[in-house]
Amino acid sequence: MIVTELKNALKEEFSAWYGYIVIRDWLSGPYSKDIVKFYEKTAKDELEDHAYWLMRRLREFDSNIQSISDSPKSWLTATHPYLPPVWSKKNNLIVETRQSLLTNVKNEKGAIQTYKKIIELTDGIDDVTCKKCKEILKDEEKHLEMLERFLAKI
Repeated sequence: MIVTELKNALKEEFSAWYGYIVIRDWLSGPYSKDIVKFYEKTAKDELEDHAYWLMRRLREFDSNIQSISDSPKSWLTATHPYLPPVWSKKNNLIVETRQSLLTNVKNEKGAIQTYKKIIELTDGIDDVTCKKCKEILKDEEKHLEMLERFLAKI
């Protein structure tokens, strides 16, 4: 069960990374430059801290991640699957900042649920996974807080 949830978290982390990185150069609207900087930093966090740790941990469990790493389509099978950006109806070359923030709020709330579930599963059973997932949970909560701050400004 723990391995299944870690694989789910990995799919969600890849989706989050992609969701932040794919639109960063297409944002328009108030505070978009500040939001782009936040997206770049957060994307790096999602991939280099969260996803890479999950991959290493799954390897320690002798678990194969080939289906996840081979195709982004597998990310759609996550409990909280990738949510695509909403492109502007007026100009399909931009993503409206507010819509992007709302999408990423949903993604971060999903990640928070996922890590709370893993923490609950591992508490007192797998201290290594539990401790790291608590750290990741704090990161996800900070990401959510920043997204909500940007939304409040707009």
